[in-house]
Amino acid sequence: MANNLRSSSEIGADIAYVMTSKMLTLETCAAAFNSKYKVEIDKGLKAAMNKDFIQRVKTKDFKVVSKRVEDLCKFLGVDPYVNQETKRCFEKEFAQVEQVIKQRPELEPKIKQLLHSITEIVAVQGA
Repeated sequence: MANNLRSSSEIGADIAYVMTSKMLTLETCAAAFNSKYKVEIDKGLKAAMNKDFIQRVKTKDFKVVSKRVEDLCKFLGVDPYVNQETKRCFEKEFAQVEQVIKQRPELEPKIKQLLHSITEIVAVQGA
């Protein structure tokens, strides 16, 4: 059975949280990754990291969860795959939110901003 990858938004939020909690800058994260995987990078088995790529992942400015994103996740200890048990924890609540959006589509941008704000608060507070 193939593992389903989580959304870029979920992965980006987790990457940002882990980097904050470990006090990693973009530069130190890239350097540590490249140092740890130097042999694989030199053999062409892994792509090197740079601060621009890590910034895009951290700020959720990517759409496809590539092998490179998966490698960054593994390095930082972030699970890029959907965990079926935890996925269901807010299933009822999200279904209700989606129903509200179907009934009142003009609220979609405000609801997205609210959910984004919640994840930012959690990331900053280190919950």
